[in-house]
Amino acid sequence: MLRGVPSGIPAGNEKELFLDILDYIKERGTGVSRIEFFDRLALSVACRNAVKSGEKLSRPSMEVLLQRLARTENPYTCPHGRPTIIHLSYRDLEARFGR
Repeated sequence: MLRGVPSGIPAGNEKELFLDILDYIKERGTGVSRIEFFDRLALSVACRNAVKSGEKLSRPSMEVLLQRLARTENPYTCPHGRPTIIHLSYRDLEARFGR
């Protein structure tokens, strides 16, 4: 039974986060460094709390999200390497609209 989580862990995804940590320990064993472990924990928390496909955001929420993204060290990919920004040239846009 999970009775509590560290402060800073958002409520609602505790079970999934705990299972992610167990999977990580199964994969890597118990000999991982504290830094590596907490890096993995931060990645899991970030993914669990990310905006999901199809989720509706208000305009102010979108603006805050873009401002925060612009301040990151690497705004072009998520921690797992998936793109967060896609560059479309004017030519790309024309092609998509059949021009």
